[in-house]
Amino acid sequence: MKVAVCFSGLVRYNALQNIADYRTIFPYADFFFHTWEGQSTEEIDEEFYTTEEPVIDYIAYDSNPQYPFIRLIDKHHLNGEFRNLAYNRPKQIIAHADLLCHLPEEYDMIVRARYDVKPSLKNNDFWHKIITEAYDLDQSVGVGYEYNVRTNMLVHGTPYTQWETPSVIVGVPLFYEEEYHHADHMMIHRRDRFDTDKVYRLHKNHELFPAEVGWWQILCEEKSRCIYVTNGVLLDKWLKNVNKGTS
Repeated sequence: MKVAVCFSGLVRYNALQNIADYRTIFPYADFFFHTWEGQSTEEIDEEFYTTEEPVIDYIAYDSNPQYPFIRLIDKHHLNGEFRNLAYNRPKQIIAHADLLCHLPEEYDMIVRARYDVKPSLKNNDFWHKIITEAYDLDQSVGVGYEYNVRTNMLVHGTPYTQWETPSVIVGVPLFYEEEYHHADHMMIHRRDRFDTDKVYRLHKNHELFPAEVGWWQILCEEKSRCIYVTNGVLLDKWLKNVNKGTS
């Protein structure tokens, strides 16, 4: 197993510190960086691989009613702000595909990372166990958070000060009340599980779903359910809203 940590997306918020934190929890990995052409890389002193930013002029929810989860999405999710966001969110999957196409062949285990996401530093042994099991069992791991901005608490009553203790929930239907969802703030998967040709084909045919559903479409639709890790990350944009003394 040879591990590559693959950063993609916009370089923003506390990117420099987050990259350092990923190096702490994955000290045995090599790091690779992608962003769109013309985007700022700020103070990050790394070699970036850049590609042309794609144009998303479709929303796959509109043209693919055959997927069962379409019936489970509240109507307001297909309108307003959610609809506007849906035009950009397939880009994150294309960015990851672009970087994997550039990656040397010897890397067979992938950690997909975002510049604006802080990983847990609480338990490095946990991360090593997760990445090893994901490789051995060919599982796709999605890492998320259970944080409530309004109450400064993690859901289920866990105070903010404990958010960094990650735990595993297997096969939990979190979003659409089915398994059509893959947490995407950090992802761990075998390289051969991610079909870049499928990404580009779905995009060309206007069939690539945005964000979590799109990641499920690529990583899990034709394979097993994903594993969900909760309390493993936190978004930088929420840190300023958090009272760290709340308990």
